Amino acid sequence: MRTTVRRKIWELREYHCPILGTCLSMAELRSLAHKTKLRLPQGATDYDLHAAFVKLCASRNPAAKLVNKLLDRKYGPELRRFGKAADAEALETLWKESAARGDIP
Repeated sequence: MRTTVRRKIWELREYHCPILGTCLSMAELRSLAHKTKLRLPQGATDYDLHAAFVKLCASRNPAAKLVNKLLDRKYGPELRRFGKAADAEALETLWKESAARGDIP
């Protein structure tokens, strides 16, 4: 039996910005900000919100855990499908198929 180990968002330091920017909508980030009681300066832009979550995801904390939970829930079927790839070639094939459909997240 093969075990797939998936890293948590706080373990993917160099990828926070593209993961959050590609996989979560601004509405989802706003909802997470509300749940975590994130305080941003008055007049904060969408970029400011994105940047705040990029920083928050750098360590294991309640906000990062909520982000990870949302990503797992939102992309569960894809994570399971990609997790079944037998090798790098199969994984690359799945990625190319998804990219061809425009399904980058």
